[in-house]
Amino acid sequence: MEKRGIKLALTYCGAIIGAGFATGQEVVQFFSVFKLEGILGGGIATAMFIFFAYVILDIVLNEKISDHKDLINVIVGKKGAIAFDFIIMFFLFSGFTIMISAAVTLLTTYIITSKTIAVIVFLIMINLIFYTGMEGVIKANSILVPILVIFIIFLSLRAIFITAPTIGMGGLVPQNAFIAATSYVSYNLIIGMVVLSSFKKEIYNKKDIFVISVVGGGILGTMLMLVIVATKDISNYSQIPIMDLAYGLNQLLFNGLVLSLLIAILTSAIATGHGIINRVKGIKNWSYSSIGLVLSITATPLSFIGFEELVKSIYPFFGFINYIIMLALIYHFVKRKIITTYW
Repeated sequence: MEKRGIKLALTYCGAIIGAGFATGQEVVQFFSVFKLEGILGGGIATAMFIFFAYVILDIVLNEKISDHKDLINVIVGKKGAIAFDFIIMFFLFSGFTIMISAAVTLLTTYIITSKTIAVIVFLIMINLIFYTGMEGVIKANSILVPILVIFIIFLSLRAIFITAPTIGMGGLVPQNAFIAATSYVSYNLIIGMVVLSSFKKEIYNKKDIFVISVVGGGILGTMLMLVIVATKDISNYSQIPIMDLAYGLNQLLFNGLVLSLLIAILTSAIATGHGIINRVKGIKNWSYSSIGLVLSITATPLSFIGFEELVKSIYPFFGFINYIIMLALIYHFVKRKIITTYW
């Protein structure tokens, strides 16, 4: 199972990396602005990514869970699950739409001049993966995520040891490093929770859970720490700080960075799309690929609208709401451990 466990860990990484590293803006705002305290915050976030992955998978292994609604139902009850299911589905649809918009922006800026063609290209990429079902999502992430990891590590190490770019525009600064770190995990864990809750048929024992959580969280933490160190001394930031790290790169490597960003966006779109598809399959007896196609058609028109201000107001709200789920996860995990140990 170790090999498959690593593939599942990469699927978990693909969800978080796509959301948190696609632009690098989140890492800058939640960690890099705090300098050395930001590095400590990165360590806290790493531990939380590992811990909560283990907690979620432990619940999935021991309960009747096939999607995120089943998971929420177990930890907060049926009435609470209805409200949180609606919130999460809205978040996933918003995220899927935004990722289409982000991909189109990236493609039209660096590769394709036509927005229509850019949309078609990206939707074909997504739906080819959706067509293969859950197995295709796992295989896609096992290929795409390592490529992205290599580029992020390369750019971060290059920035740390070779060059320190100082171009950019700046951004919002959180007030507390600890709160910023936990908020970052809370927001990203919404997608992580959706992906991990669908692993019921893929995990068999505690060893599987350990491999997925430690490897997945460890990779996330390593990249997070590298990006924090690489960007903490940059005086100003552009809207895409990851591109700041590409300062002075030759054209071939710069194109590779553009491709890696597209991969990050694609992995996030796959993760959010998979969460919606898996949930709808529990209601409608449609095929995985059919739901994916309907989702793509529905989200595409909205992707042409500017979502920047909407994202800035909605995402912090989701992070705040998910604190409740995180506390509920801890409570359920500890309660079950006490019961199984002493009764």
